[in-house]
Amino acid sequence: MIFHFSLYGFLKNQRYFEPFLMLALLDKRLSFFWIGLLIGIREVATNVMEIPTGAFADTLGRRYAMIASHVAYIGAFICLGLFRQFGLLAAAMLMFSIGEAFRTGTHKAMIFSWLKANNKLDEKKHIYGYTRSWSKMGTAVGALIAAGLLLVTQRYDWVFYMSAVPMAFGIVNFLCYPSCVESPTTAQSKLLKQGECSHDEPMGGYEKISVGRVVRTLWNGIKKSWVDRKLRALLIEDVTFEAMFKATKDYLQPILQAAAVAVPVGALMGIQMTETQRTVVLVAVVYAVLSVMASIASRRSGKFSERFENDALATKAIWSLCLCSFAVVGMGVLMGWYFAIALGFVAVAVFQNLWRPLLISRISNYADDETMATVLSVESQGKTMLTAVMAPLLGLAVDWMMRQEMGNEAWQYGPIVVLGLGVCLWFRFAGKKEARKIVSQKEIAAWK
Repeated sequence: MIFHFSLYGFLKNQRYFEPFLMLALLDKRLSFFWIGLLIGIREVATNVMEIPTGAFADTLGRRYAMIASHVAYIGAFICLGLFRQFGLLAAAMLMFSIGEAFRTGTHKAMIFSWLKANNKLDEKKHIYGYTRSWSKMGTAVGALIAAGLLLVTQRYDWVFYMSAVPMAFGIVNFLCYPSCVESPTTAQSKLLKQGECSHDEPMGGYEKISVGRVVRTLWNGIKKSWVDRKLRALLIEDVTFEAMFKATKDYLQPILQAAAVAVPVGALMGIQMTETQRTVVLVAVVYAVLSVMASIASRRSGKFSERFENDALATKAIWSLCLCSFAVVGMGVLMGWYFAIALGFVAVAVFQNLWRPLLISRISNYADDETMATVLSVESQGKTMLTAVMAPLLGLAVDWMMRQEMGNEAWQYGPIVVLGLGVCLWFRFAGKKEARKIVSQKEIAAWK
């Protein structure tokens, strides 16, 4: 199953448009504000459907939820390639949000259910980090394939169309998942594989599937996330970090586009290139290298956390690293050094891949197996809600800075520096906040 989990991550990240999403939308004559608004629409729609789809997955079947997710992705990618009008692009983003809502939290819950059924829970950080590393390798390969598509076709719409193909293969992969990836309270499917492992049947048999049961599962997951003080604080910290990252990460693309103007990429390769071709090559190379580094970071996240007395101290160290990275971005903005700005963005992306497996592992310490997908959907909902607010406001601030005659052209990215430094300083040095009172796994085990 480790192979199938890794294959899922690899195929999921064959989103050939992702390294060029902001450039593709700018090519459709959208401003940073309208792009931010599109992202906000996607996040709000995901937010509305997030927790109910998590409860759906825990009740009716996680594999069915993942298949529905990938069908929605296929439709969204085709529409994003076809349309240029804002209203139609917003509709495509709504379809994309359906895919995100069914997927987020669900697959992580599937991994942890399989680990529990196979008595491998003590390896969760290492296994989740390993499978996540393959998703980053998928991003690296996808960036290179995307560059090839753009260099051949000279059109951004093809990177959207071709992204639908790996999603179809992903559906085939889910047909190989055994029944033990489901919630213990999910009745066995008559259509999908049962597999080599399974949960013990609940006392009194499986409860009949009903709307009331879905609502009950939904309520239990929400209540657990809110009532448990330590889990609530941990979710707040994670949501803030991930929302900050999601709202800022795509600005790396126009930054690399600006850097490509000054870099003789074609001369280095011995060929003549247009500005667009230089941008495509530079973006692809940077994203491929970034993805390989992120893959290594994910795979070693378990070893990274073991260097510290507990996981809370490990996350504090990541806040410090991100603080330094945004300081580098700030220096680049002040001096107009686009490569310094890009370096800071790349560093934050790498550290996010140390962060994610560690935080998911910590969250799993507090969420029971029956409501795991729902709790992770609550986490993802909070992240999407905050991103929906951050993205358009950040885009509006960047647009406003771009219209001001202040400093050099890189100053337009100043709002990103303010946001990044502010969030990192708050969580790094607010030492008495609840997010820093989360105890280590060893302490939890001692309590038990």
